[in-house]
Amino acid sequence: METDQENQEKKSQSRLVKLGNVVYEFFASFNKFRRASFLSIIILAIIFLLVKALDQAYTLLVDMVESAPGSLILCYIIISVFALVISHYPIYIYYAKDINDSKDENYWYAHVWLGIYKIFTFSKKPEKEVIKRQKTEEINESGTSKLIGSKRKKEYKPDYFAKFFRYSLGLCIFSIWTYYIFKTYEPKLLFAFGDINIILWSNLFFYIIPFLVIIYMLIKKNKVEKANKKYRETHDKDSPAYEKFYTNGIVFFYIITLLSIVVLLITAFSGNFNTASYFLLQSLTLFLSLTYIYFRLFRSKLYDYASIPVLKRIEVNFNYVVFFFIVAVLIFGLILYSNIAVAYDLPLVNAMVILLGYIYIIYYGLACVLKYLFVIQAIKRQYSAYKCGEIEEQPYRDASGLKESKFARIIPLTAQGQFVATGQKKTTFYLVAIIAIIICSMIWRESTVHELDTRVPHMDNDVLHMRTYLDSLEKRIQNDKPLIFVASHGGAVKANIWTMKLLNHLQKETKGEFLDQTASFSGASGGMMGLSMYAVLSGQFPKNSINRFENIDGRINTVARKNYASMDISYTLGWDFIRKAILLKQMSQHKDRAYYSMVAYQNLLEDKNGRTLIDESFQGYWKKNIFDKNEYFPALLVNTSKTNGRRGVFSSVRYDQTERDLFLNADNLAQLEPIFPENGDEKRSVVSFYQAVSCTNRFPGFSPAAKIKGYGHFIDAGAIDNSGLLTSLDWYDFLKNSKDFIIQPETNVIFVEIINGKSNYIKYLLEKFKDTTQIDFITFDEKEQGNLSAVISAGANLDKNPDYFSDLIKRLEKRGRKPESELKDSLASAINSKKYRVKHVPIYLPRVITITDVEVFVGGEIEGFINDDPNGIKVRDSLVNFLKVENKQIFSMTEDANNKHHWKTYEPTLARHLSKSTLNYYDSILKNSKFIKNDVEFLNKQLKNNN
Repeated sequence: METDQENQEKKSQSRLVKLGNVVYEFFASFNKFRRASFLSIIILAIIFLLVKALDQAYTLLVDMVESAPGSLILCYIIISVFALVISHYPIYIYYAKDINDSKDENYWYAHVWLGIYKIFTFSKKPEKEVIKRQKTEEINESGTSKLIGSKRKKEYKPDYFAKFFRYSLGLCIFSIWTYYIFKTYEPKLLFAFGDINIILWSNLFFYIIPFLVIIYMLIKKNKVEKANKKYRETHDKDSPAYEKFYTNGIVFFYIITLLSIVVLLITAFSGNFNTASYFLLQSLTLFLSLTYIYFRLFRSKLYDYASIPVLKRIEVNFNYVVFFFIVAVLIFGLILYSNIAVAYDLPLVNAMVILLGYIYIIYYGLACVLKYLFVIQAIKRQYSAYKCGEIEEQPYRDASGLKESKFARIIPLTAQGQFVATGQKKTTFYLVAIIAIIICSMIWRESTVHELDTRVPHMDNDVLHMRTYLDSLEKRIQNDKPLIFVASHGGAVKANIWTMKLLNHLQKETKGEFLDQTASFSGASGGMMGLSMYAVLSGQFPKNSINRFENIDGRINTVARKNYASMDISYTLGWDFIRKAILLKQMSQHKDRAYYSMVAYQNLLEDKNGRTLIDESFQGYWKKNIFDKNEYFPALLVNTSKTNGRRGVFSSVRYDQTERDLFLNADNLAQLEPIFPENGDEKRSVVSFYQAVSCTNRFPGFSPAAKIKGYGHFIDAGAIDNSGLLTSLDWYDFLKNSKDFIIQPETNVIFVEIINGKSNYIKYLLEKFKDTTQIDFITFDEKEQGNLSAVISAGANLDKNPDYFSDLIKRLEKRGRKPESELKDSLASAINSKKYRVKHVPIYLPRVITITDVEVFVGGEIEGFINDDPNGIKVRDSLVNFLKVENKQIFSMTEDANNKHHWKTYEPTLARHLSKSTLNYYDSILKNSKFIKNDVEFLNKQLKNNN
């Protein structure tokens, strides 16, 4: 007799065995799912990384909520269809590849649609027709093999874990979108609720509910179908429970679909950026994920239960696949229109719509190719089975569910052998053609797609020469007037607009004196674009213009509202890519996405509507349209980076070639060589003004490298120096140490550094925190990094050189000439007289910073105690409180503390598209920030000689 203890042990062992089996089946199913769904998994990973890595995406969503309802609706339509597509196509590979021993469970059909297009579907074989055979062979005397028999293998068992994983692919799209909404709203939710953890926990609801629902519904559906199968063994109809389950499921599908549409329209057209819109977006995403679940579960019964005339047709597999094709055609039409719109300045949808559209087309195209390659093998096996008599014509036709008239479009069993042979020949032909195009494209590398138009030499003599510039500048720094060097950091359109708005604010507050005393503008990427464009606007609204600064600000807002991101994405993955990929490199020369972005800037800045750039040289345009109209203007020094490590500099002031070392390790791109003598005149190849400016803003991936014939390829200036300080220091050194120097030891030199980056502001706050708490060093527990990750992080960091140059100027200020009042004796005074006066004025773009931001920046969790007292306050806790105070000040500058759930502003992100609330943020900071007020007050004192 077994004891109770032994029985308990056996039961316990039995439970462990069952648990082990479940775990094994889970991972085995996941492996099957992975093999069939690898393309879908890759695409999902790409979408998630794009959302996580690109701050620009957050501004795009805010813009859709505020002012682009059509784009928001299109986004939700695309992700809803994408969820269906990405979870549908893996099933073809799953069955056709014989994963889970399922190759003989279905009939395969090849529909000929529109005369040429082939659409593949499958239908489950009736149980009596399912014959799974294990082939055995014998070798005859001639050495060949023949089939001598077969036997039925064990009954096929559907893998419900694999089905759950496959259905979850679609839910992952909605989960990514839920995360995207949260990250977009996170800074404002912090303002509204004070503690983001509240929202984080509530956000789990939106993540978990869809997965719980699909698990519950799959289990319930499986039970209902098993019970119904037994019921039909004794009845000629479905069970009442079965009919009730499907009727209720389809009715709920209609209800949740209608609810989703209503919420979508309310969210899209409310146009409010507030707490309510956050929860509306999250609720909408949840409703659509439930709609997806019920559609996937009940689509096959739409014709039989609670049917609606139009919707019920999608039950048919052929119609379902055609639906995906039609959506792909419509999206392709949108993408085609977007590419045309770039060239002809037509309205564009939000960049997120275009990006999702491209990803859908890429996935759909690749999925169709994979489907074709795998299904063609399944049809080949099916034809062999038909030839052996294992498949009969009538059951094959009956299983399709098509009427006789519709079955005519299906390639019959008798012709499937020829279809397979032709398909294999076509596959080989296309593969060879693609390889040939790739090889030819690599051999024939000469391309004019991204080449600047420099081929026709121009007369370029009406320029400002260095001597004239120096004479004008020297008069301005007499009587102890300051000499200012302005440098602006890169940061896409965010930096561009911040730079222009800040310059205009400084000009307005100093009554135009700021630029009168400025020697040069130098910057990188978006910052350099902002400096250059402000120069253009100063020419459009020169000195003594009525309402000059108000008009300039209005034109800046017009520039800021342009949809540059959509232009870039459309051409990056569209016309620019196609021209280089399929041997069209000489078509539409010079007119790439960078060209048309500059056309847009030119038209907005100068109130034009042409589709070509002016061809006037960089130096000629600057003198005629900017310097002459204002009687003086700072030298414009446009920076770019050559792919061999050298710099490229466009100087608006012409200097002698004897001064080749004015800019170290740099090509003088404003004075291209060689010079061509013609009829007593000199001509040279020139880069036009706007194309020269575009060379600074060539961030890899988004903007193409600029090719200057005879000089090489140039990318974003930030690759070498993302601040413009290096070129400013070169210009300063020239004005101080050249044979025509104008800077004396007593000259009041001021370096103004315009900064927009988040990491720069974090560094500023950490220094302020250390000064406040008298901490010399902040310790932290560093987050471990692998070798590759460390190398990538270091290489991608664009602040290495700017931080050095900024510290160098601070050191020049520290070691430079001091006010006489600070000197102790005559010896110190004598030494001091030989030193040069230098001041450094960094102007930051303030923003909300969390402890997470700080710890990501430093690379680990903050540790230690104030004053090294283990019983005292933790440094991290003190820093959290410090940040709360700083953030509260920013909230008070930009938002209404009495209405925390309705927001007027949104912090700018590293973007090529800005929202209305981002412009409000700039204006609020300039109006209310104590930092800006202090900087303006300091500069005004220097301009008025109150040193």
